[in-house]
Amino acid sequence: MLNARGVYRKVTRKVFDFSPEQLASLTSVIWLHRGHSERFVTLVADHLANAVQADKEALTLLSAFSDALDDARAVVAPLFKNRTSDIVTEFDKLVQRGAADMDIFAKATSDVVKAWSQAKRDNDALKAAAKTIVAQGERGHSLAKEIDHITKLFSRLTEAAESENARATRDVKQAAKKLDETREAATTALSHIRYFARHAQWLQDRFPNAKLRDVEGLVKLVDFKELEDHDWSLTPGRYVGVAPEEEDEDFDFEDAMREIHGELADLTAEATEIADRIAKNFEASLRANNSETSTPREFRP
Repeated sequence: MLNARGVYRKVTRKVFDFSPEQLASLTSVIWLHRGHSERFVTLVADHLANAVQADKEALTLLSAFSDALDDARAVVAPLFKNRTSDIVTEFDKLVQRGAADMDIFAKATSDVVKAWSQAKRDNDALKAAAKTIVAQGERGHSLAKEIDHITKLFSRLTEAAESENARATRDVKQAAKKLDETREAATTALSHIRYFARHAQWLQDRFPNAKLRDVEGLVKLVDFKELEDHDWSLTPGRYVGVAPEEEDEDFDFEDAMREIHGELADLTAEATEIADRIAKNFEASLRANNSETSTPREFRP
């Protein structure tokens, strides 16, 4: 009995389906049931190989992001040369930390690629390799969030720069656009590392010996006696049980609060600007009305 109700990807708020990797993982359970353990092991190896390939691609794309970030800083720095700004200070600190983390990631990538090229493709060796690759996927996930934060903060810098110097608008906007393009490419590659590594981990956690076993909430071998006890029902959920609820590991409270804080600061600045504009318009309206009432009107019979 195979119950796949807990395996899905969310396409929209109402539409759910299976990704190709999820379909392959579910199919591999049938392979194990039929005794084809080698096909299961090959699928795990494919997931890990895809993760390593994404790791190598991410390294190249991170270099492009770093170059775009240097260009962006060079464009915006002169606009804040003669004044202090909390946003600039925060941005510089974040860039320094991001550069250090990118260096750590690059070294780890070299180690991962080397270890994978030397690893055997049997079940035990793949379990050992998966630990390193999964760790790299989590490292890339954290780095992607840093890159997103850097880009959002630079966007706030560009808004401040444009309000100070309209002539710099074109160069600043071009730099921001290039930075966002390289960010998107880099974070996509980083997410793929974690994506494929987690698919391999999902299979290894449930079937560590590359052999079929009962897994709560997913699969169970049922004999005819148990079928008869359940009135010959073929509903898998009645047999496999309920899988323990998985914690949403993608939710980061600190990151969410940081994003909310940034949005609140932008909204506060916008509200202040609108309030000033309303006050000026109101004063202008009062002056116009006073001028109109104090000027004698021409009498026409």
